[in-house]
Amino acid sequence: MVKKTQTDKIPVLLQMYVTFEPCSFEGRTLSCALAISQEPRIQEIYISIVDRDPRNNGNGLDILKQAGKTEC
Repeated sequence: MVKKTQTDKIPVLLQMYVTFEPCSFEGRTLSCALAISQEPRIQEIYISIVDRDPRNNGNGLDILKQAGKTEC
């Protein structure tokens, strides 16, 4: 749910905090990095650990950067 300000009803931009790099590949579910990149309300994403799995290994970060998300 998007939280709106009381005065102007403009959606608040969101920050996302994750412990592990969002996946860039599809398996049983869709790519999390792709889903996050398509969410216009999320502007910044804070990631603790880069995934060292060879299927990912920074590819999720690349998807987010290409979408204009600020990785922190």
